[in-house]
Amino acid sequence: MGDYRTRNTGDSPPCPRICGIRTDRWKLIYYYGKPPGMAGANPPDTEPHWKLTDLRGDPREMKNLCHDPKYAGLVRKLKAELYRLRREAGDAPA
Repeated sequence: MGDYRTRNTGDSPPCPRICGIRTDRWKLIYYYGKPPGMAGANPPDTEPHWKLTDLRGDPREMKNLCHDPKYAGLVRKLKAELYRLRREAGDAPA
């Protein structure tokens, strides 16, 4: 499992700031929504939200499974691991 965070460097189209975690099959991403107020962050604001994708069943990541009750346990598990990794790294959770 790994976690990651992105930021726009200004040389690409605006994209929302994210953090996330993935396994060989699943990817859970949190979209912060608002620009973080640091160099490289660009508007527009978006609504903060979570996205869960099945990397095997949906390799283009087109379907958000986060709100499907069938995946609620998996979402809880991945969020807990993401928060643990962020605390370990000294990064405050979203």
